Amino acid sequence: MQVRVKTPLIRVEIDGEIPQDLLEVVKRDFPEEVEILEGDEEYVDYFETDFHRETAAGMTPGDIVRIYRENRGWTQAELGRKIGGVAKQNVSKMERGIRRITGDMAIRLARVFNVPVLRFIAD
Repeated sequence: MQVRVKTPLIRVEIDGEIPQDLLEVVKRDFPEEVEILEGDEEYVDYFETDFHRETAAGMTPGDIVRIYRENRGWTQAELGRKIGGVAKQNVSKMERGIRRITGDMAIRLARVFNVPVLRFIAD
């Protein structure tokens, strides 16, 4: 169970097993602002979900490079410098699938993005 109380100057969140008497005090003192969320929230690894598998199935290694680069706010030129002086035109060609990502390049990309090498290897 989770309880949230929001007022202009106060924000209280209580997670876990909440004693009934505490819950009654919160409801009494903040009758309009209390939101009680029942149930257990379960966190899952996004990469293990069916949604990710379906989405990833249609993506190329170049798409993945572009997504990681854009998520970091890097230009193609910046990524090229970070992976060892690769021209931005070559980064563009990798992202568009015109230039193959070699094993060596996959290793460099994995190091720069701090992700597994297999993210950049085509099946």
